[in-house]
Amino acid sequence: MVYNAYHWTDGVSQRQIGYFCYKVLHNNKLAFYYYKKSAEKGNQLAQVRLAGLYLKGEGVEKNDHRSEE
Repeated sequence: MVYNAYHWTDGVSQRQIGYFCYKVLHNNKLAFYYYKKSAEKGNQLAQVRLAGLYLKGEGVEKNDHRSEE
């Protein structure tokens, strides 16, 4: 099945891409990018995962204050 880029712009898909980048590719910076995109669209699970990355300093500079937002 062929998908174009349009199918990957919703918050759920971006969160899933972030999860794939984090768990499979072990690319924390790319995971951060996609979790942030998804979180900005209101995806709550992505917001939780993004907070975890801030808290641990994975893919982004550690920031306890940002993790609480």
